Amino acid sequence: MRTPKYKSKHDIEVAEQKKLVRKNLKQIKTLMDKVEKLFNELPTSVQDNILEVHNLDGSLNYCIRWGQQAATELLEKKTLKKITENL
Repeated sequence: MRTPKYKSKHDIEVAEQKKLVRKNLKQIKTLMDKVEKLFNELPTSVQDNILEVHNLDGSLNYCIRWGQQAATELLEKKTLKKITENL
């Protein structure tokens, strides 16, 4: 006899929450990719000027790059498991 995958209402709710987290992180990743594309369409001189106007660690250039990287890393199976362990 096969054991049910979910044993309680709580288990089902947790699984649904994890699914929502993954779905939303995928959407964030998609949006970050679009932001990067838009930023890269700016003339290089404008991108350079933006970098000069802001602190290197807080510039739009920096935020886009690391925001995109974070979204990618958070979707990795090991990381996703860790960030949803307390649901």
